[in-house]
Amino acid sequence: MIHGIIKGRELRYTVKIQKAKYKTQKFRKVLFLSLIFGFAFLILNPYVASAEEHPDAIEKAIAFYEKGDFDKAILEFKQAISKLRDKPEDDARNEKLFTANFYAGMAYLGKGKEGLAKESFRNAFKAAPDKTINPELFPPKVISLYNEVISQNLSSLFVKSNVAEAEIFVDDIKKGSPPVIHNLLPGTRTVKVVAAGQEIIKTVHLEPGKDVNITAEFQTIGSLSITSEPTVATVYLNGKLVGATPLQLKDIPVGEHTVVISKSGYIESTQKAVVKGSEIAEVNIRLSPVIYSVRLFSVPENAEVFWDEAARGATPLVIENVTAGVHKIRIVKEAHEEKKDTIDVQIPVTEKTYRLTPHTGSLNIKTDPPGVEVIINNRNIGATPLTVSELPVNQYAVKLKKEGYKEKDVKVGIAKGKIAEINEVLMELDAQAPEIIPEPPSKAVKENKNLIRARIVDNQAVGEVSLMLKMEGEMNFQRVGMSSPLKGTYEAVIPEAYLKKGAVLEYFISACDLQSNCAAAGSKESPHKLKVISLEPYTEGFIIDMDMENDMVKISLGSVDGVKKGDKYIVFRIGKELRDPKTNELLQIEEYLIGVIKVKELMPRTASAEIDESESGMFKNDRIRKHASAVAGVVTEGNYAAKITLRWAPNREPEVKGYRIYRSPKIDGIYQRAGEIDGRDNTSFEDTEDMKEGISFYYKVAAFNMLGTDGIMSEPVLGKTKSGVLPPENVRVEAVKINQVYLKWSISRQDPDIEGYIIFRSETEGGQFIEAGKVDRETDNYIDKEDIRQGKIYFYRIAGKSKHGSTGPLSKAVIASIKQRPKAPTGLRWEIVQGKVLLRWEANREPGIKGYNVYRKGWTKSELLITSSINSGELSPEGKTKSIKLYVTALDNDGLESEPSEEIDITLQ
Repeated sequence: MIHGIIKGRELRYTVKIQKAKYKTQKFRKVLFLSLIFGFAFLILNPYVASAEEHPDAIEKAIAFYEKGDFDKAILEFKQAISKLRDKPEDDARNEKLFTANFYAGMAYLGKGKEGLAKESFRNAFKAAPDKTINPELFPPKVISLYNEVISQNLSSLFVKSNVAEAEIFVDDIKKGSPPVIHNLLPGTRTVKVVAAGQEIIKTVHLEPGKDVNITAEFQTIGSLSITSEPTVATVYLNGKLVGATPLQLKDIPVGEHTVVISKSGYIESTQKAVVKGSEIAEVNIRLSPVIYSVRLFSVPENAEVFWDEAARGATPLVIENVTAGVHKIRIVKEAHEEKKDTIDVQIPVTEKTYRLTPHTGSLNIKTDPPGVEVIINNRNIGATPLTVSELPVNQYAVKLKKEGYKEKDVKVGIAKGKIAEINEVLMELDAQAPEIIPEPPSKAVKENKNLIRARIVDNQAVGEVSLMLKMEGEMNFQRVGMSSPLKGTYEAVIPEAYLKKGAVLEYFISACDLQSNCAAAGSKESPHKLKVISLEPYTEGFIIDMDMENDMVKISLGSVDGVKKGDKYIVFRIGKELRDPKTNELLQIEEYLIGVIKVKELMPRTASAEIDESESGMFKNDRIRKHASAVAGVVTEGNYAAKITLRWAPNREPEVKGYRIYRSPKIDGIYQRAGEIDGRDNTSFEDTEDMKEGISFYYKVAAFNMLGTDGIMSEPVLGKTKSGVLPPENVRVEAVKINQVYLKWSISRQDPDIEGYIIFRSETEGGQFIEAGKVDRETDNYIDKEDIRQGKIYFYRIAGKSKHGSTGPLSKAVIASIKQRPKAPTGLRWEIVQGKVLLRWEANREPGIKGYNVYRKGWTKSELLITSSINSGELSPEGKTKSIKLYVTALDNDGLESEPSEEIDITLQ
């Protein structure tokens, strides 16, 4: 069993070897050759299977051939060939015809008839000229004889062209680009040679065994027209700088060329151009602007982004139309570490996310009792005493909880690197409300003691106590706060608006403890009632007896009322009631000054006093008072930087001679005399002592009488000086030039205390602001020229300057970004073209670049040689110059010039 592989298929062949009937050496040789040829034929022709499988004429002949009966085989092959010649030509018919002839040729070789074998091989070739024989599968004799036959029947075509790799077609069949085409059948052939966009067609006559030479001469140069939108774009042809658009190039070799067009601010474009002989090839390229964007994210979000030191907004942020290259970035968020980075923008969309590290501090929590549950921002973090470390800087809501105690909410701020403290006492839960024991008055009179009192008791602590008051017939109760001058006693002054003679007042008292357990004495539905029965002048007591012989009187006040020996009292008498003639409403009760008495002897509820002076006789039931009544209607007026003005209603009591003004830094502090006003009708005062901006005092006013004694103090009022002058409004950066910043604002002409404005500057928004300049109050602008550096960011804030020397609060910061110089050109290179130096460099793609300067570096200074609008230039060196050193700078539309590029040495031949 012998195996063979033909055309990628595995075939299994069976060759039957007959026992030799003849023992002669010659027959064995012939038989061996016939077996070889038979096996080779089977391998050569896969269409032929064993005779047992396909019993037709060719297979019958093969069977004779395999047995070594070459004569019968030849006879059968001849008959098969004769029948095949009469059939129409197709691939199957030609395949069988080739097989029969080739096999017959090998049979002739088996008989030693080489001439007839050649003739059969020739016929086989004519039937299938494309058939090839694998030299590894056939004996050299067969290969040699078959190739000899082919060479006598084929021709070779030699094509010579002045264009390399011209394509050759024979009878429209592509033959590639070889200079020689072998094994062409004889006859007339059409040869087409294609190159450089041209075709040359020739007709040739091929004779068997002869070679034919043809020549194809093509036109090898053409022209190239290059345009672009926008124009003035740099053009590179096959990697070489050739100029700027629009551009006409002549004498360009035919064939395909690479055209590259670039322009600052646009995406470089590459296009193939096919130049044909004696024609103008056109290239028109529309350049697309370079558009880069950067997407920035942060965790947490809402962090401020500074792009090349210019504030651009908060994350998440998309920055459009950025330039390619390396950019500086800062990510800033309050209470977080600042993040600095650089981003190299090289692709259309660049994305980056920054995780910010929060500033942290610590929190110590102690409670009474301990073991209190601590909840921060709704998260349970443990029980007291407790220390919480690395808390991000922020304001926190802390809830303290313990069974049997009232919950407590505490707000605490955490500062960077600091330890905050919470020390709290929790109150035990209490369900018992306060007990209210009212002490209603029997009547209400227009005196300073028009009070409603109540005793209030609670098992722990009383919280808020209120008097709910209204006139009978009104719809709503008004709340009046009750204070506690003595422990357990609460009182409220009835407002004057309710003190109308004959009016009926309705009221009830409510009290709550610190845990919101509340009780009431009376209610809206069942209020206590009180009738106003008189409107009398302020009276402290009365003369109840007279001893005119000794000029002595007795009064209704004694030691239990706080009377002391030597005290002097004013004696007065009430007169007419003055009424409104239309309404009969009581407007005033007249008072008359009678005299002065001085206490000599004290009893618990009475006292004896001598008449010290008297303008008219005293009588029983005359009234006495030691102090004038309280001054009403005290207010502060105006908004001044160095004074506080007070005004009040006049006290019409006849003994009043003037007013004394007292002040204290605290509402419940010690009140010192600040001034004195003579005259009952002089009711205003300006306090200027020790005044400065932003200070406050509490004031009380007392009327003093003819004895020099102060009356009852008024209720305290708060007075303030204004806190400096306000900053100007609408502060803005009006313009930024190369070395200066122009600021503008809206001035305030309504504040007389403004002397001028101070301008402050800082290089960081959160940094220290240093004074940059001053202007007067009539100026609304400032030009900062001091040490303004290119490429820097400056922050400005403005404050008002007071005439009194203080500087007011700063305005909000505004930002000025100073334009930086362009980047220096890179990639400087040169070449000598026709005796000239052709210099080129990488285009600066920053916006606003208008051109470039080329300098010659000298010993002491540099010389400007040319200015170019594109990133290339041409120099014509002087005749004797052997070498020069050059560098290039970039120029922008504002006249800024970059640093020099790297220097380049040019050697001239």
